[in-house]
Amino acid sequence: MNISNHCFQRYHERVKEAEGPFVDSLKERYTKELEQMYEHCKKIYSGIIGHSPRPVDVYVNPHGWVLITNDKEKTMITIYKIDLGIGNDALNKQYITESLKRIDDMQDALLKQLVTVDEQKAEYNQKIEANEALIKEYKQTIAALEEQNSAFRIVVRNIDASNYKAQTELRDAIENYMVKDCIKIDVNI
Repeated sequence: MNISNHCFQRYHERVKEAEGPFVDSLKERYTKELEQMYEHCKKIYSGIIGHSPRPVDVYVNPHGWVLITNDKEKTMITIYKIDLGIGNDALNKQYITESLKRIDDMQDALLKQLVTVDEQKAEYNQKIEANEALIKEYKQTIAALEEQNSAFRIVVRNIDASNYKAQTELRDAIENYMVKDCIKIDVNI
């Protein structure tokens, strides 16, 4: 794990309670100590915190120390201690213990909820897939029915054409009959 200069400086000030600036000669010792502290921490959150544009991982230990790391490069960014600032170590420790218990309980509840949500999503996704299959089937049926209707329209037009031809032939026959009758009548006069 990489450690930022800012984290070294905060460790120097907050954990070691050293006055003055952090010096590079302390890096090796602080690195070992920070890595040991990190090994005893528990990850409680991964994501965006506050107004930070970048996601981070938040680690805590039972003594109230919080380590913030960059979630991609795995670099320790900063370190600080949860302290109510009231000078009562017992109350501060109780606050830390109860807060971490509450966070654990919330994480457990969230994990259970996520399992339920995943099951529900899987169930609805199966229904969506079944509906998509039906839609595909219905679209194929609709396409077949539309093709059938096109063929029926052609048959209807052919029937209409056949009727029209028969009506035209009848009319022509009647007209021919009437014209011959008219000619016969005129001839006989």
